[in-house]
Amino acid sequence: MFEHMPYINALIHTHQPYATAAGFAANQIPEFLVTLIDANGAAVNVAPFTPSSDIGMGIMVVKYAGRHGPLF
Repeated sequence: MFEHMPYINALIHTHQPYATAAGFAANQIPEFLVTLIDANGAAVNVAPFTPSSDIGMGIMVVKYAGRHGPLF
């Protein structure tokens, strides 16, 4: 993933209850919170499930992140 997105230095994978629920409920999380706008600058695309440690996770990150990355 990092070789395809050199401006990304880290990937956060979370299992927070609200983040998990939002991922099940929508294909995209709109930029409706100041924190989300500050961190991402755009809506967040939700990628389909892939098993952790599977190479597919990195492939999906590149595909679903698009041009948007953190602004900081």
